[in-house]
Amino acid sequence: MRAIMAMTEGEDPKELSLRAQAATHMLKAARAKRELDAFEGPEDERLDAAGEQRLRDELLRRLDALAAEIAAGEADAEAAGERTAPD
Repeated sequence: MRAIMAMTEGEDPKELSLRAQAATHMLKAARAKRELDAFEGPEDERLDAAGEQRLRDELLRRLDALAAEIAAGEADAEAAGERTAPD
């Protein structure tokens, strides 16, 4: 913890918060990509048409949820930037 505090000493706390939010979203996107990649296996080749459709629907649902979460984070970051802008 001290190392992190020393590395960020003198930096704007709001900027650090925005960078932390961006890093969190990047990690979530990487996790979602790993989940998608996990579906690419030999078992998927044996899925019937209905199974493929359910899989597509679930992946699209997850991607939509991730996109909404990222958009909300970007809106929060933008709003935080507007609140901290000088008059």
